[in-house]
Parts: sequence; C-alpha cells; structure tokens
Amino acid sequence: MTLEADDTQSLYWMIDASFGVHSEMKSHTGAILTMGKGAVISDSTKQKVNSRSSTEAELKGIDDEIVKVEWVKHFIEAQGFDVKRNITRD
Repeated sequence: MTLEADDTQSLYWMIDASFGVHSEMKSHTGAILTMGKGAVISDSTKQKVNSRSSTEAELKGIDDEIVKVEWVKHFIEAQGFDVKRNITRD
C-alpha cells in the first residue's frame, strides 16, 4: 500500500451510510480520509439509533463523523500546515 499527499493540501473525506442493514434495523456508516493517494483513516460503525429513511441515515452518518473531520483538520493545522477539507457523500 502506498500513502502519498498531493500538492493541494486538502483533506478528502468520503462518508456513506447504508440504511437498516443490521438485524435491529440500525444503519451503518463508513468513512475514509485521504490526502492524495491511499486511505489515511477509515471508519466503519453501526449507528446508535434507528433511522426512518436512507436520507436520515446519511445525515446521522455525517453527524457521527464530523467530530473526526474537525479533529483531524485541527491536528494537521497544529503541525504547521494550512489545509482545506472536502467532504463527499451521496
């Protein structure tokens, strides 16, 4: 596996959720952070509450992951880099 940062100084987060995939009808969230080539952070978790729709599951997924998005941005900036964050979802 190769990890590389590109020249854009951007954090690319990809966040997605699957609606009602667990036996108790809870949804599942997945997230990946890349800074160019390769996944620096990946996360896969069952959501804590039930959702009524796939749209609600997507919003809860982003809400669950936004803490990590902000923490990583602040951590990288504390190292002396100025970064932008990009969050993609479907």
